Amino acid sequence: MKSIKHLPILKCLLLGTLSLFALGLLAACGNGYAQTTTPVENALSQNTFLHAAQASSQKMSYPDPTNQNALPEKVRVTGDGETVLLRAWVTQGYQIYECQASSTAASGFAWKLQAPFAFLKSDQGTNLIHATGPSWLYTHDGSEITAALGKFTTANGSVVPANATPDAKSVPWLRLDVNAHLGTPGLLSHVNEVQRLYTHNGIAPSSGCNQDAAAQHVIDPVSYTAEYVFWGRKW
Repeated sequence: MKSIKHLPILKCLLLGTLSLFALGLLAACGNGYAQTTTPVENALSQNTFLHAAQASSQKMSYPDPTNQNALPEKVRVTGDGETVLLRAWVTQGYQIYECQASSTAASGFAWKLQAPFAFLKSDQGTNLIHATGPSWLYTHDGSEITAALGKFTTANGSVVPANATPDAKSVPWLRLDVNAHLGTPGLLSHVNEVQRLYTHNGIAPSSGCNQDAAAQHVIDPVSYTAEYVFWGRKW
């Protein structure tokens, strides 16, 4: 997808709270949530929401996530007694980048990740919305979580981020630790860890970020796919 110049209100929609997207989508889909949408939300729904609704619902053939030994050590789950409560894959998703000034890039400018936004289909046929936070909303029962990148302790005692990069052309695999349970009580209320696995694409653009683009706050939503695995304790 090509870069687009955004107005402040569009950036707010892309990088704002999960509820702005989720409630508008749920209202449009008639899932029992009442929400009045703005003209900008309606314009967005004609593109992203409709595209996602038309995405394939066929289950992706990812390996069994309960076989943690088959995964890179840094992204394996750490909680004792936890089991897979839900698996979901991206049917339509983006990693959203903004061109900004950078003190580390040779050019002085670089694409910086601002937020994810994705529609997920679970192995139970239900839907989730993944957005800034990062956060996940389980539309089946209204439960919601936010999480932060976990940490991994190496053999020499160093603490490093819980990520791995099996494919340099795709965003990393991650293990995230849940830091807040929100929404109504439901399935995600019991989730403690989230894995992002089997990623494809989603890395920052390799060009197009310069002084002019940074001055105009150009954003670029890069499409990606992945499987998300939600771990917790059954109740």
